[in-house]
Amino acid sequence: MAVAVSYPGVYIEEFTPAPPIQGVATSIVAMLGPAPSGPILQPTLVTSWDQFKQVFGSQPLPGFYLWYAVQGFFQNSGQLLYVVRVSNAAAAAGVLTDLAGADTIQVHARRIGAAGNSIQVVASDVSALTNLPAFTNGPSIVSVTGTALTFASADDAVKFRPGDVVIVDGDPTHRANVLSINQATVTLSQPLPAAAAGQLLRLTDLVGGQDALVRFTDAATVSAYLTPGAYLEITDGVSTETVVVKTVAVETIMLSTSPPPLVTYRVTLTQPVHNNLSLASLNATTHEFKLVVSVGAAPPSETYNFLSMEPTSPRYYGLQVNGSSGMIQLSVASPPPPELPYQNLPQGQTVTLAAGADENLAGLTAGDYQDGLDSLLNVDVNVVTIPDAVGYADPMAATIQGALLDHCQGAPPHVGSRFAIFNSKLGDSITDVANRVQPLASFGGFGAMYYPWVLVPPAAPPPGSPPPAVGPPNLLVPPSGHIAGLFARTDNSRGVHKAPAGLQANLQGTIGVESVLTDIEQGLLNMSYGVNVIRVFRGSRPTVWGARTTALVAGNTNWLHVSTRRLFLFLEGSISEGIRFGVFEPNNIELWGKLKRAITAFLTRVWRDGALFGATPKDAFYVRIDDALNPPDQMALGILTIEIGVRPAYPAEFIVVRIGIWYGGSTITEG
Repeated sequence: MAVAVSYPGVYIEEFTPAPPIQGVATSIVAMLGPAPSGPILQPTLVTSWDQFKQVFGSQPLPGFYLWYAVQGFFQNSGQLLYVVRVSNAAAAAGVLTDLAGADTIQVHARRIGAAGNSIQVVASDVSALTNLPAFTNGPSIVSVTGTALTFASADDAVKFRPGDVVIVDGDPTHRANVLSINQATVTLSQPLPAAAAGQLLRLTDLVGGQDALVRFTDAATVSAYLTPGAYLEITDGVSTETVVVKTVAVETIMLSTSPPPLVTYRVTLTQPVHNNLSLASLNATTHEFKLVVSVGAAPPSETYNFLSMEPTSPRYYGLQVNGSSGMIQLSVASPPPPELPYQNLPQGQTVTLAAGADENLAGLTAGDYQDGLDSLLNVDVNVVTIPDAVGYADPMAATIQGALLDHCQGAPPHVGSRFAIFNSKLGDSITDVANRVQPLASFGGFGAMYYPWVLVPPAAPPPGSPPPAVGPPNLLVPPSGHIAGLFARTDNSRGVHKAPAGLQANLQGTIGVESVLTDIEQGLLNMSYGVNVIRVFRGSRPTVWGARTTALVAGNTNWLHVSTRRLFLFLEGSISEGIRFGVFEPNNIELWGKLKRAITAFLTRVWRDGALFGATPKDAFYVRIDDALNPPDQMALGILTIEIGVRPAYPAEFIVVRIGIWYGGSTITEG
């Protein structure tokens, strides 16, 4: 925007450059599997091994591997982990219907299992307040001087409050607002005719489509139930309608003639009343509901009275019940009921919860694991693994790992944004693992297979239990949890561009492998199938000695290496988030320049970190935004196209040393 100049001199105008692009996280991991406890199908963030044991159980489930995978993740310096407990247990549920017959409140047993099927919920209509009278103040005016009205006493005047809308009794045409009260004088927003002297001044009747304010008075118990969100049925004996309270102000008025103060309640409504209502005979009744919870024929164990359907109310059922009930949890029915207050209140009914089921781990299906993957769709994670997938016989094991691949690589038109870690099955031979990896071929390289299983110490016995005569043996577990921790450790120490393999890629917490492979055996798996082998070298613990994706078996060597795919996931995510400021900005040369500078600065930092190959930034990447990419017809459709080319630093997977005898000018080479 041009500076508005007037006098000769120097004018300062600040400009705002494009914000720098921040790198996104690369090692937030998600793991799925059965656990002894914890929320079901709810991604739960854990940041330590102790936290996991506290939430999901201090001991592993026999025959399952999630517990060991999480332990391996944190042993290898993993930091952020989402755990999804996979289970076929279900909480008993039921639904309350409203006065119009539509579903209004979903009821779930708080504890999962078939025991919830005996829970009964009885709903009934109740009213905390009935026939609450409107406040009708009507003292006689002594004199009128413009906008100032004088009354016989201060007690007559003080009953009016600023904001009241008043009229002279019998003359509804002259409405005025009370501005202030001083002793026996009330000042209005506009003058009343002098003939008003000797007449009664009172609060105005409610005019349909206009007024949304009314004052009530009653016992002190009113304040507990006349609250924001309350449903009021108001009537003057002629017209009746239901309104919703927006705000309530308690007004305490001290009178000289009566030691107990006069208490009124100034109520504003969410919208004006529909009908004309006479204040003289106006009264209100609240509408709430009551829930009684019991188990079978046992006496009621929980009772919740005067509940509201409005989330703004302190009596809202979600606050009153969910915060204290040990038996049920309530939520809005899906879809929410279409009825207006107070028709959305539950009708009188008795609901017995049903469909609760105990956990049957032997009956888990691939669909249960798919449900777990679906729960991650809106969670920000980078790496996903299911260590228990290979604990099942085929074809279920292959189906689960295939679902994991589909989840990570996405399906057109959605590009993949996650990386999958696959395991071989216990006992797989070289031929078996070669066959297992082929259905997991990912043309874009969104997954990697690791082989074989690793040997770990057994879980410590529960605290306080007597020590066994003979300690449990070490056991073999899938390596994916340890591998995920290695990913995080490598990312934090070197960067996502460093392949998670090599002499520094030892797996903490492991003491051996299922089978020791030779160089020849690894060469076959590495070159032909892209299987990453865990090796044991002299003097070291098991070490990851491979960094290939399953793109090799898909025939695409562009995404051959784990580090290349994960680097591009990092670049794509960071740039996508970092240039969001440009959405809906004018598509002009200025915006092109901002975007190009922001992306160039970011990629330069990535190059300096060693992730891109080239002696200079120009050798390592380019950013192109020009007319050829953005012709007028595309710009008219709101499309801005940016082309970015980067040259990743590939891992030195094979180091070839040429050595020979040198005679000071000639060379003899062996080879």
